[in-house]
Amino acid sequence: MTVTLANRFLVPCAGLAVLAFVAGCGPKNIASIRSKAEKYEGQTVTITARVIDTKDIPLTNNDYYKITDDSGELWVLTTRGVPLKGFKYKIEGRLERPAGSVAGVLLGDHIVRETRREEVGEKY
Repeated sequence: MTVTLANRFLVPCAGLAVLAFVAGCGPKNIASIRSKAEKYEGQTVTITARVIDTKDIPLTNNDYYKITDDSGELWVLTTRGVPLKGFKYKIEGRLERPAGSVAGVLLGDHIVRETRREEVGEKY
């Protein structure tokens, strides 16, 4: 097989184009997740957002925190303790329907069950 300059250039570019497309798929923000919640329910979503509220639930391993990304708000269920308010995090988790309210807080139509969390920004 003869390797030409075109092959050396086109194959890597095609690979990069596929990676860019895959990385660009899926929800971009909380509003897009909420507007298509049925589509994403049970799926893993990734959101970068600030923590604006936390609820530490005594005598359980479950805690909740509310996030915002300026397009909307969403509650996140965690078993790792609540993150710091005001800080920005990249949160990955599965979109689920909540069981109504917890500790007097109405959780909304959907929550994210956190599987991974990474701090990505300082307190605002």
